[in-house]
Amino acid sequence: MILSKQDKEHLESIGKRPEAVMHELKLLKSGVPPIKLEKGCGRNDGITVLSRKQQSELAESFKKAMAAGRAAKFVAASGVASRMFQSPYLCLQNRWVTNDLLAGNAGRGDEDAAACLELLQNLSKFALFYPLKNFMASKGLDLENKDEPYFQDCN
Repeated sequence: MILSKQDKEHLESIGKRPEAVMHELKLLKSGVPPIKLEKGCGRNDGITVLSRKQQSELAESFKKAMAAGRAAKFVAASGVASRMFQSPYLCLQNRWVTNDLLAGNAGRGDEDAAACLELLQNLSKFALFYPLKNFMASKGLDLENKDEPYFQDCN
């Protein structure tokens, strides 16, 4: 699909990069490869159960944020996580497992490598960062070491 000049202008006017939209269209067309999960999440294993006190404190915090106009509605979308991790999965299949390889491929225009690199550079912003860091540490790996290969077999 080729975007017209008008398409590109419209996308930029709503804050979307044409390259990102083309990447999303490519993902829609090609689909998401299946991912083998180790197991489902459960209580205290990926799922945090809040105490009644924590629930009350968070509800109060939310009410204050609403009153101050700082709250937004969160709508979970089916498949978002699968799409978010599609690029790292493809990079793993292609053995682009180091920061240098990802950066080199991204620099040559590979959208999956660029998306994977962006995800890894922002990983500390995700709620899963510390559980992932602890899991990797238990396997002798340092998530924050940029020289360490990513996506090693951690089984």
